[in-house]
Amino acid sequence: MNGSDRIDPNAIAGAFLPDVMRIDTTKRSGYASATNARGSLIGGGLLMDDVIDITLGALVGSLVGDNVSYNGIPGNPAQGDKPLEANFPYLALPNW
Repeated sequence: MNGSDRIDPNAIAGAFLPDVMRIDTTKRSGYASATNARGSLIGGGLLMDDVIDITLGALVGSLVGDNVSYNGIPGNPAQGDKPLEANFPYLALPNW
């Protein structure tokens, strides 16, 4: 690792601590839609955003995926969530 590859732990801490959802209403909605000068994700969150993958990707500087999305993997009924409702409050009933 050379000097330009070093990760500044203070910059990471400044971007992600305290653990709050930062919302900038002048930006497009979505957890991965924008960052501020400190590197904090500021687009708010959409119901289907994969917050863990997005946060880990921001921490390591590249796309990270656990291969699990809101909808799950096609053909594997054990994964994923029920579809969102078309009307408010939009949330589906629990899978159990």
